Amino acid sequence: MKMQIGNGNVVEHVIAEGETITRIDRNRMIARCKRNDLLARTDLAVISDDPAVDVEKFKTYRQELRDMDFSAVTDMASVSWPTKPE
Repeated sequence: MKMQIGNGNVVEHVIAEGETITRIDRNRMIARCKRNDLLARTDLAVISDDPAVDVEKFKTYRQELRDMDFSAVTDMASVSWPTKPE
């Protein structure tokens, strides 16, 4: 299965021959891919030497993303995303 995420990157998840995937499992994979994309988009913020960037807020945001529990995800509308710092 291939999924396109927010920044246009395509992520491929290989499903073994004969393996089936439920809608809920698919939504969980999509949520994880989105989370990984959000983490990737903030990589530069945490190594920034720009005084306008509050690095600690970005570190907290990234930790909140990493701490997300996707086991309860049933659909994308049920995902509660942390708020990205300005």
